[in-house]
Amino acid sequence: MTANRYRELKYFCLQYPEKVKKIMGMSYLTGRIYDGMPKGGGSSDSTADIAIEIGILKDDTTLIVQTAQQVGKCFYQELMDNVTKGVPWEYLDMPMSRRSFYRMKDDFFEEVAKRMAQK
Repeated sequence: MTANRYRELKYFCLQYPEKVKKIMGMSYLTGRIYDGMPKGGGSSDSTADIAIEIGILKDDTTLIVQTAQQVGKCFYQELMDNVTKGVPWEYLDMPMSRRSFYRMKDDFFEEVAKRMAQK
């Protein structure tokens, strides 16, 4: 993986908290929580646009969480803190070496790249 691709994936993951916040805000605007299913009863394109944007954001956040769960296994939360909040290894309560953790993080980004290519 090139350094530029790695940075692209890193910043994609660092947007996770913003995306979650935006999903919650948009769900609040529509008056309901988006469950992935289309709803009838409205003729406004803005409602459809909001639903589409929520769907895209939800796909992105789900991709990050599921990949962290798959790669991080029992260290999933620590991996999430690192890749989505930028918490360095030194501040994570990790029972693994720094080298092992960053190897796991590299595996995470490789898997994210694969999953994004399949979208």
